[in-house]
Amino acid sequence: MSFPHDRCHVRAFSLALEDLPPRRRFLFAANPPSRAGAGDVRALVTKSYGLRYSDVPGMYHYAKLASTLAGALRMGDPDLRDAKGEAWMQHGNVLRIFAHFRDSQRSLTTAEEELSEGSLRPDLQALLWELRGSLYRDWRKFSLADPCLAIALDYHSHAGHLDDANRCLVARAMTLGYGGSPALAVSLAERAVRGIDPAARPGLAVAAVQALCWFLVDCGDAKRALACYVDGEPLFNRQTDELVQIHRSWLRGHIDNALGLFSSAETLYRRAAAGFARHDLAFDRALVLLDLCMPLAEQDQAEDLAGVAAEILPEFERIGIGREALASRLLLSAAQRATVANRLKGLRKVSRLVQRTLPWPRKLPEL
Repeated sequence: MSFPHDRCHVRAFSLALEDLPPRRRFLFAANPPSRAGAGDVRALVTKSYGLRYSDVPGMYHYAKLASTLAGALRMGDPDLRDAKGEAWMQHGNVLRIFAHFRDSQRSLTTAEEELSEGSLRPDLQALLWELRGSLYRDWRKFSLADPCLAIALDYHSHAGHLDDANRCLVARAMTLGYGGSPALAVSLAERAVRGIDPAARPGLAVAAVQALCWFLVDCGDAKRALACYVDGEPLFNRQTDELVQIHRSWLRGHIDNALGLFSSAETLYRRAAAGFARHDLAFDRALVLLDLCMPLAEQDQAEDLAGVAAEILPEFERIGIGREALASRLLLSAAQRATVANRLKGLRKVSRLVQRTLPWPRKLPEL
């Protein structure tokens, strides 16, 4: 808790920062006024986290400012060390979203070092485990991801932090589903849907519904997934943030593709890919375009498929994600052969084989 004069100072620091051009803000954060402290760091972290559904580049901007300010402040008391740890956790979290996994890991290591010299608050330790789990999940290190999330969930459950526990439930559902256990993911997502109050946590409620629908499809029950999606439409309709709606298009494309509605799925995937491009989320866009290859194959659009696969293959190779890179390479080869030899039936067989034997993890909205 901060005193009134502390809150006034934080507001003054934030206003001074906002009055500067974006590039000069970093100079200001790197050379802060003498009264700058933990509250100023936390204000930037809160600003960054609040943009997760609407402005991911802005989310990165404020996370970077928070870590810059944290690095400029003297060691200080345990509360300041906690705030520094929070800044580096958020910085690592945003780097994960942009698929800079090694840099994200380094930021989380810095956060751990700061927190070890802080007040040792259990909730911050739990958040660090949660963010580690999310990083390992997106990095496709599933055997490391789930234990991290299980530790965070256990803490929040025993502490009675229901919102945090439900967030971890959704995160674990995503991890298990992406890791090849969609039935377990459905079970966890159902628990989360039952436990989340949509009025209090609308964004988390939407993420839980999306996880449930997504993994029902992966369990082979696209009709039930569609029913769950229709039940959840009022939740989606109340969300005005563009990224939520982009993920909604991706989910509906996933359902329609499983139902054999390939033209609709193609349209929805293209819409989602364009949306991610507007937010500079190249990894998310590449994953959607990999999904787009499936309805393109089913509609015998070999040339389009070859172009898409050729475009996304370098992105997966750059990030170092092997399964998606292999899927792209196989699809590209099959599409090129089909274009030359008119082997469209063979292209459909390859696309179905890839989808069945190399299921690639996708991404759901940030929690």
